[in-house]
Amino acid sequence: MPESASGLIHIEYQTGADGVLDFIKIWASQVWGEWKLVCELWMRPLWSHIPGVRFGSEFHSVDFARRLELLVGNDDTATMFPNLRGSIQVSPPTAIQLNEANAMIREAIDHHGPTTAAA
Repeated sequence: MPESASGLIHIEYQTGADGVLDFIKIWASQVWGEWKLVCELWMRPLWSHIPGVRFGSEFHSVDFARRLELLVGNDDTATMFPNLRGSIQVSPPTAIQLNEANAMIREAIDHHGPTTAAA
């Protein structure tokens, strides 16, 4: 979300029979009832999708793609329940939460190094 904008983020995900993440989709809403696809990350080939990050028509950020791949593509990430489909809705963070999240991201990048992202 642009820093000056308010709105909600909706995260949709699905795991496979083995409990490993199949995909994650991120949607943004700045207008009540209107959701736009920010990006989707497919972890393995399924249906007509190939692995990697793809952005919706109004969004693009190589930095965000790298962070998303680092977050969900980490080999240390625990598996979840098999065949799980769910969603999470996120409200805008406070300034303190944003600073803490940026510090955690810097630490993760320092520890794991940069990743490459398909845009």
